[in-house]
Amino acid sequence: MMNMKESQYYMESDTYQAIKLQYIKGTTYIYLILPKESENLSEIIKNITIEELNNIDSNSGNREE
Repeated sequence: MMNMKESQYYMESDTYQAIKLQYIKGTTYIYLILPKESENLSEIIKNITIEELNNIDSNSGNREE
């Protein structure tokens, strides 16, 4: 069973949901991006910008688990 105590950043746009998870003790993160049901993941990846990824931090809900 996994146990997390770190903050998780989540956001949702018109085309996808994304979460940023701490990967290595605050130095490395992984972004998980899931397309909404009617969207194409390849198109989302092709069009996503660094600004949108940064918004996961600044405009999202910070969740403590």
